[in-house]
Amino acid sequence: SPIFQQFIRLFAPLFGVMIFRNMIVSSLSVFMVVFLVDIRGYEIPLAASALALYEFAGVGGALAGGTLSDRFGRRQTVAIAAVLSAIAMMLFIHIDGVLLVPILIMLGFTSLSVTPIFQALVQDQLPNNRATGSGMFILFAFIIRAINVMIAGYLGDLLGLQTTFIVLTLVSLVSLPIIMTLPASPKLKRDEA
Repeated sequence: SPIFQQFIRLFAPLFGVMIFRNMIVSSLSVFMVVFLVDIRGYEIPLAASALALYEFAGVGGALAGGTLSDRFGRRQTVAIAAVLSAIAMMLFIHIDGVLLVPILIMLGFTSLSVTPIFQALVQDQLPNNRATGSGMFILFAFIIRAINVMIAGYLGDLLGLQTTFIVLTLVSLVSLPIIMTLPASPKLKRDEA
């Protein structure tokens, strides 16, 4: 049916992007404290504060992401966020000390900004089935996150967390060509009306 085809055309590339691009988010949210304590030698309160700073910056990214994607387009904003979060992740892995503060802010802002953009994309593409589309998106977001965390944990045991973070950062860049296959935003025509 046309509705089923519409769902497939939207969700097939979207799930591909989410699987690869969310590797950074899934691994950091669960394993950042372990990495900072075991690899960097931080005390647990300091490592937990770093995670809190990362998540807090993500709130700003989530708020800004939707607005930026309205202005510049969903695909372009997600692609830029993917590149910037990969750069920030590499900096996080290799830099320590006070410079970690702006890196964590950049990492949280860019890596956690895309979920509202994905949600907006679903709303754009399924104007007559928004509730169903949003429900499917949320369901698969949870499933994909669980899968990504298991992959990160397995690789962490196998390779060590530092190497795992590097591998997952490189894997996240596989999402770039898939991002370009996402449906184009309907621009601001509807919003300007």
